[in-house]
Amino acid sequence: MMALLWKVRLSGCLREQFNSHPSISLLDFQVKVNAFIHNLTNDRITMVWKKPNEELSQFLEEKISIFNVTKKKMFGFPAYFANNNMLAGIFEDDLFIRLSEPDREEITSKYDEVIPFEPIEGRIMKEYVVLPDSIYNNPEKFQEWLNRSYLYVSSLPSKKPKPR
Repeated sequence: MMALLWKVRLSGCLREQFNSHPSISLLDFQVKVNAFIHNLTNDRITMVWKKPNEELSQFLEEKISIFNVTKKKMFGFPAYFANNNMLAGIFEDDLFIRLSEPDREEITSKYDEVIPFEPIEGRIMKEYVVLPDSIYNNPEKFQEWLNRSYLYVSSLPSKKPKPR
């Protein structure tokens, strides 16, 4: 619907420009407008992401199996939920977890490589951080932060599952 609305608005604006440039045929004009609109609408809705890192996915699945979690796919990537609240997942080559504000402050002060989780440029998921391999390659450190994530998410109110 939004694409159609844009098409109508854009066609009106471009038609005015067409009327002021008589050197182009109406057919050429319509072809150019439709190609432009097609590119505009497809660029807005098409997301191209790399497939999830399989080794990292298996690693997280193994480590998180000690908790009472549910595995779901989010945009084709594995994500884990406790009480229908997401606590961890894989996005492309990144492993992310959800932490409380004090834990996020602590982990970012201890490790310079920890960054906010930003699956789409400019869209930071506020309670989530991406863990560097220096943490998940250290079993004790990784388990500590995964435990903190699980404890925090388990303390949140349970969400009702969304109908499919």
